[in-house]
Amino acid sequence: MNAVVEVTTTLTAPICWLVCIAWSVRPARTPVPQCARTLDLDLLTYGSGRIDSPQLVLPHPRMGTRAFVLVPLAEIAPQRVSAEALRAVSAQACARL
Repeated sequence: MNAVVEVTTTLTAPICWLVCIAWSVRPARTPVPQCARTLDLDLLTYGSGRIDSPQLVLPHPRMGTRAFVLVPLAEIAPQRVSAEALRAVSAQACARL
């Protein structure tokens, strides 16, 4: 299951990213080799900011190629996703639950 949420924060983008990592590796998470992660949090954007560091790249470098990101993002922030971007991923399965 995938979802996109928009949050307001006073955290900087790098600190917000570290919070996402901390939540992703909590002890309740049980990693299974060669299987999908039980929880994977990604920071997609941070306002209109751009970051290109070894640790963090924003906007997320692969978000534009994934329907499971663009479709729900378009639902909550249609101004952030162009019709062309949605067409580019339209062959990928993505259903609302």
